[in-house]
Amino acid sequence: MRLFWNVMITLATPLFGYFPAKKFGLFENLPRNMAYQWAQWGRQKDYMMHYYGEREYYFNKIGVPLFSLSFPNDHFAPKEAVDWLTDQFANGQTTRFHFPPTGPQPKHFDYFRQQFKDQLWIMTNDWITKK
Repeated sequence: MRLFWNVMITLATPLFGYFPAKKFGLFENLPRNMAYQWAQWGRQKDYMMHYYGEREYYFNKIGVPLFSLSFPNDHFAPKEAVDWLTDQFANGQTTRFHFPPTGPQPKHFDYFRQQFKDQLWIMTNDWITKK
């Protein structure tokens, strides 16, 4: 992630005038200022929580059902980071699922890819329809 926050975003964004994520096979392209702000968050131990106090985020006021999903070998959002973010929703009714490290392994940006619809989309749909 240090390479992503400190090198990729820092070098590619001014060169193109936006962050060309698609050129790297990652996700949708990002506007310049959004990429820079995201990189600032990523360089902090507490991510975006570094910039504001707990009262400004209102995570503790969210009490709805939440589905938190993570994948093995996800370098963008490792299990520990997803656990930490999920814990921010202390009053949410959280279902936490870490994808098992067997079978085809989705990567961080694969959730919406057709090849994982039978695994991820059906699991999510089942969770939504049972709530």
